[in-house]
Amino acid sequence: MRLSTSPDRDEARARATVHAALDAGFTLFDTAHAYGRDETEYGHNERWVNTFLAEHSRGATARVITKGGMRRAGPRWIPDGKASTIRSQCEASLVALGGRAIDLYLLHAPDSKTPLATSMRALEALRTEGLVKAVGVCNVTRAQLDEAMDNAEVAAVQLGVSLVDDSALAGGVVARAIERGVTVICHSPLGGPRKYAELSRQSWLAERAQVDGCSLHEWALAALMAIDRNVVVIPGARRPETVASCRRAVDVRLPDEAAMVLRRFLARPLPDPLPRERSRSSGTLDERNWSGAEDAPRRSDPGGGEREVLLLMGLQGSGKTTRVAEAVAQGYQRLNRDEAGSTLAKLHEKLGLMLRSGIQRAVLDNTYVTREQRRGVLDVAAKHGVPVRGVWHEIDLAQAQVNVVLRMLEVHGRLLEPHELKGRTPDTLGPLVLPRTAKTLEPPADDEGFTSLTRLPFARRPWPEGAPALFLGLEQLRSDGTWLPEAARAIAEHPDAPKVLLGWKEGGLTAPAGVIDAVCPHPGGPPTCWCRPPLPGLVLERARTHTLALSRSRLITTSPVLQTLGRVLGLESSATPTGA
Repeated sequence: MRLSTSPDRDEARARATVHAALDAGFTLFDTAHAYGRDETEYGHNERWVNTFLAEHSRGATARVITKGGMRRAGPRWIPDGKASTIRSQCEASLVALGGRAIDLYLLHAPDSKTPLATSMRALEALRTEGLVKAVGVCNVTRAQLDEAMDNAEVAAVQLGVSLVDDSALAGGVVARAIERGVTVICHSPLGGPRKYAELSRQSWLAERAQVDGCSLHEWALAALMAIDRNVVVIPGARRPETVASCRRAVDVRLPDEAAMVLRRFLARPLPDPLPRERSRSSGTLDERNWSGAEDAPRRSDPGGGEREVLLLMGLQGSGKTTRVAEAVAQGYQRLNRDEAGSTLAKLHEKLGLMLRSGIQRAVLDNTYVTREQRRGVLDVAAKHGVPVRGVWHEIDLAQAQVNVVLRMLEVHGRLLEPHELKGRTPDTLGPLVLPRTAKTLEPPADDEGFTSLTRLPFARRPWPEGAPALFLGLEQLRSDGTWLPEAARAIAEHPDAPKVLLGWKEGGLTAPAGVIDAVCPHPGGPPTCWCRPPLPGLVLERARTHTLALSRSRLITTSPVLQTLGRVLGLESSATPTGA
């Protein structure tokens, strides 16, 4: 990748690097349609790879991995998993590779705007038509890998894996791939640009490497290759000297005890029983002890009774706050990142200290929507012999958004303006936080190690009583201030009902006399406020201020956006043809 994307790229050095790799016996070369400096250089790296391989006597035996489903916009990388994009980019890759066979074609990254099943079926079509030999995916969660395998014959999954980045491991993706016979390709095996320096600072790793007669980086590569025969690494060398070091890593033989610990830590992280050699608080291998011979964790329980960690999971606004209050009333000690102002890793360290000191019960209630996030709690609890009871709060995104707004109104008495939405506490979340969280959601599975796991479906409590209102879509109001026929009829039939004008107009407007203004005035683009439909902010705020009964109110609109909002809030809805 960085042979083409680096600002200081050099063709002669890139050629020498690829040729040095072929001389050293490497046969697998990873590239992508999007590997260039920007959108004007699609296929740049593929053309270089093809040229350099063709120049070498061993180039004909090389296997090529390339990827599609990614667009560029200057330095930005934008996933695009549409079937048409995948096919056109694959065809462009075949041209850039000079007709060389594509041994493995990967989806560069899941596209949140395109169903993964659609992207995978497009890949499978390329395979069955013979355009590529095999297909796979990159940068996926375990749930996404399962979905990918349901829709295509997945040969490989490419993930960021290193001794300083175990997110794919903690999330169970590596273990699932090994279980299903899918090859795991570890990109950024030395930490990548962001964590390379962190890897280099690991004194324990330097000491291990010295004992085993290799460099720190060679030992780190050998460690990943020791996980399983179906795990390979692609270090991304940029110089011939780096290629030579990578080749030496192939010959590093880890001591049996080190290899055993690595396999247990990296490949098959099972919560019960857990090896004590793991240290999830740091996200790296525990450098202090390879044998696991540490003091047994304390299991004292001065207060008597059963010890337990209660893990409340789900989207923001799913109802965890109510249940955590109930747990605290029952004697559980709460640990919450928002209150502590810390990271989940630090929070889990604190949980370990609490359990070691003999605390009887603890409850944690951050979102914990991914396996990786939950892994930290399960590991710490298992290390101290304490069971974990999981409670998953099921809720759809729209209802969670309603709850977030209701909390904001309860705490602040009003909707916060965009500049006030800091997202540091549940009552100050911005409108994009929940959708982003929902994209990463992995409902808990029975194999994660919970002692018990309960799934609670969401049920909305009845809305408060009040006056039934008429919610009128902005499109029902003519420019001369009069109403379209259906709105006019409803107003005539219910002259005493509060009338609420609902919609969005940048800059706002002056509502007719006697009409409650619920029109969002904020600018277009990605929403920065909670009041632009279909977000529920203004409806809920006006209902609270004017004591309106949503369950007995009526929505009159032809706007699909407002109709969606009405369904979420349970408003009785009617529609008329536009312009009637």
